[in-house]
Amino acid sequence: MIKIIVIYVIVMALSGCSTMSPQEAAAQDDTTCQGYGVKPGTDGYVLCRMQLTQDRHEDDEQRRANLVAVGQTMMEQR
Repeated sequence: MIKIIVIYVIVMALSGCSTMSPQEAAAQDDTTCQGYGVKPGTDGYVLCRMQLTQDRHEDDEQRRANLVAVGQTMMEQR
């Protein structure tokens, strides 16, 4: 029973890793890149947006890996 609860908690946590909608992320990235002084439509702007998207995906992957590790540790302790 405990294993089922741990697995449920992990699945629920993984489903909530990304807290922003794609539209919110795009708006935030646009503001960030323009704040760096990069103008929309330029190569620098495209690179800035791509880097921010990649960084966000890497952060989400790291959070998922951390949650899985915690779940595995909890299951091993049982």
